[in-house]
Amino acid sequence: MKVFKVFVTLVFAVWGWAQARTIEIVQASQLELRNVTLEDGVVQEYIILTGTPVELKIDDSTIRANRVEYNKAARELRLVGRALYITQNKNADGSSTEQTLAGEDLKVNLEIEGVEGEDVFITTQNILVKGETVQRIPGQIGVQGGYFTPCARCGRTPNDYAFTAGTMWIYPGNRLVAYDVKVLIADTPVFYLPALVFMLNKERPTRLDVGQSPIDGWTVGADLPYLFDANSFGTLALDYYQNRDVPVGFSVDHSLYNPFGLNNTSILKAKMDPKPVGQQGAYWSFDVNISGNQPGLASKNGLDYTFKTSRNDLSEFNIIPLDGEIKGEWPAFKARLTYSSLIDGDTNPQVARPGQVRKIPEFELDPNSTKIFRVTYDPRLVLGYYEAETNPRNPSARRSGERISAIRALYSHTLGYNWKPWSGADLNLNQTFTGQYFSTDERGVEQNFTANFSQTFSTGNSLNLNYTFYYSEGETPFNFDPVFRRKTHTLGTTVNLQPLPDMSVSASQKLDFEKKRDEQETASASLTYNPKPFTVTLNYRDNLFKQQSEALSGTVKFTDNSWNFSVATGYNFGNPDPSKNNPARFDPLRIDGSFTANDRAHSLSANFEYDLNKKQAVNLTGSYTFLGPIEVFDAALLQTNREDYSPATYSIKLSETYNYQTPQLSGSLDLTRAASQWNITHSLYTGEDPNRQLTGNLKATYKVDKFTLSFDSPFKLMRQGYFTRPTLTANYSQSLTGAELSAEATLNLKGIEHEYTDLKSAYLRGQWWAADFLGIQGDVAYSGSWDDPSNPKVRTDVLRLNPLTLTTTFGREGNEPQWILSASVLSQEYRWVNGEYLGPQFQPTLRLVYNRCCWSSLVEWSPNQGTFRFAVNLMQSSYRDILRGSPEGIKGPF
Repeated sequence: MKVFKVFVTLVFAVWGWAQARTIEIVQASQLELRNVTLEDGVVQEYIILTGTPVELKIDDSTIRANRVEYNKAARELRLVGRALYITQNKNADGSSTEQTLAGEDLKVNLEIEGVEGEDVFITTQNILVKGETVQRIPGQIGVQGGYFTPCARCGRTPNDYAFTAGTMWIYPGNRLVAYDVKVLIADTPVFYLPALVFMLNKERPTRLDVGQSPIDGWTVGADLPYLFDANSFGTLALDYYQNRDVPVGFSVDHSLYNPFGLNNTSILKAKMDPKPVGQQGAYWSFDVNISGNQPGLASKNGLDYTFKTSRNDLSEFNIIPLDGEIKGEWPAFKARLTYSSLIDGDTNPQVARPGQVRKIPEFELDPNSTKIFRVTYDPRLVLGYYEAETNPRNPSARRSGERISAIRALYSHTLGYNWKPWSGADLNLNQTFTGQYFSTDERGVEQNFTANFSQTFSTGNSLNLNYTFYYSEGETPFNFDPVFRRKTHTLGTTVNLQPLPDMSVSASQKLDFEKKRDEQETASASLTYNPKPFTVTLNYRDNLFKQQSEALSGTVKFTDNSWNFSVATGYNFGNPDPSKNNPARFDPLRIDGSFTANDRAHSLSANFEYDLNKKQAVNLTGSYTFLGPIEVFDAALLQTNREDYSPATYSIKLSETYNYQTPQLSGSLDLTRAASQWNITHSLYTGEDPNRQLTGNLKATYKVDKFTLSFDSPFKLMRQGYFTRPTLTANYSQSLTGAELSAEATLNLKGIEHEYTDLKSAYLRGQWWAADFLGIQGDVAYSGSWDDPSNPKVRTDVLRLNPLTLTTTFGREGNEPQWILSASVLSQEYRWVNGEYLGPQFQPTLRLVYNRCCWSSLVEWSPNQGTFRFAVNLMQSSYRDILRGSPEGIKGPF
């Protein structure tokens, strides 16, 4: 039968299950509906799919089999024959890993997402597992009679190392725990282990280090992963120091999931670190972080809870903060209970960090907002016992010392009212209230009421009234919630009029009932008149209570197709009282003009600013832009003679500004053609200061693709040679297959204040594989300087390698090299003075890596430092030292 692709979505109603799982039929050749009558007379419905193969998607999982039978009553999929079940597992870092489970006659329980089957293979990017039977439930996979190896992906037979186990539990993305284990080398049993924890991620694996130091003597370190069950596991680290007062230290990093039900996580960390030789005792630290959700008390989505506590003697000796919170949501309200405090493990129970507020405890009740007719009411209540810093503005609280304890009840609400009484009218009323009441017989109250009424009569004609009343009063004993005595009582109005179609008028005034007459705000009015092509704008401010004008400003604009012209200025009437030091004065006069050609290729603009008070110019700016072809430039670049020539598009931006106050002329030119860009900036002093006369700076840059060339120098036009300290900088960067390069060099050119042309600085960074077997990587930087550039005597040159590595590979298996030999120089600086080398000694490091895909070994030797290292890397994680040698001694073995 012809195979067809359905690409439809069937949602199977899984009765008795809160959420239906979506099954998408990606590929099948036949679909059959069948009823089966059991011996007791019960009829069960089946949906049967056949194909070569059938492919289904269940959420983010994929199923492939030649025949799939779905039992609606049992909520179960049966995959007949050889089948694949592919899932996406979330790792601890948030990434996903694909896991493939292959087996005979797999059964998939849609309710619990469980899988059962026989003769199975489980593969991920890191490991292959074979088993006689498998049982999968969310979060773990149980395998009986199993074999596993991380070397299957390498394609060698036999595998370098592998394991057999009577029972295995796989926790995807985390670890594999096996019992009754035989370790196989080249598929040959070599020794037996009662249990084995095999990490599947980048967490630290089992480690054992033995070493010796002149201070601590013999040392031993061990990292021991452990697991109690699927939801309880961690790592125990033990350290031994022969010469310390407390010779043994330890640390525990334990994860505990779902100890009180579902969706619960507990992270427990503890450490006892012996103090260094010469000190007694040990540093203690621990960190407890518990979070989760627990159904209960008829809450909507259960109770969310968190608890945190920690101790770190290195930062705060014997100080233990405690923080906990429980919160939930019910149909009528939300509630939260918080506890935040601090324990001093020595004597003082009132110790606290600066600024810390101890909540012991705090309860918040937040009822849902309600609406009755047009009134919205939203209350909130917070009740708690607090210990915090004293309010320094409260005399009675200061008598209690730097910190004070008290009960506080906080009540707040928001009232809102909206109404449209008639056409064009809007009325909005809002009131907020916050009251704090303390067991010290003190209180603090804040209240704000606003009323806004607007009436729109017609287009451009409206009236707006705004009333605000705010007050706060009282005293609080705490510094974290101070209330300042304040009262605001204002009424504002705004009127908008449009007497003519091209004229609009607006006026506004605010009255503050708490202020005196001479403290009131000024009134403002504006007029806009737009008889095209002109636009006239006037703005006026006047203090009606003082009967005193404050400011008048205006703008006249002319706009007609390509031309734009405007004039703007203003006048500040100042204060007639000489003691106020606010004399009357004009605002700067600004004149702007611009022209744009009809084809939009050319545009010109100019701006002039004049100080009417000092009767002198401030600055003058002119700019020009062009966008289009320039064949003369193309001819100069020898482009017009090409057979495939077509005019290129040029972009030119030119700007010049003269500042009469400085006085200084500055400007820039930007020219772009295809991938090429030119940029020139300059400044020139034109004043009468003899030390600065006709001095400035010039910078020119050319950039094309990945290459940039830049010239930069101050100049003095009154001296021969002009340029004082010129520099030329070239920069190049490129990224290609097998090569990445970034380079830059700066030359000091000969100038008035620099006698020689020499290399100032340079760097080269990147990597380049000249062939599959030979590459170079590194970061090389150079800098050179004279003690006195105008009279050089002492030259210092510095070369920095950070690092520089030469790598060669040989012997390949598939796409991976089997042997990797590299020579490196790690973070060294070499110095010369007047050509004489001052050191330090060249310190190369040689490294040889033997790569076997699922494991590798490393030998590293630094001959001049007298150090060596032998390490092993399993599953491409970090290298673990087996032996490490130095002039002080040897550490190890594994």
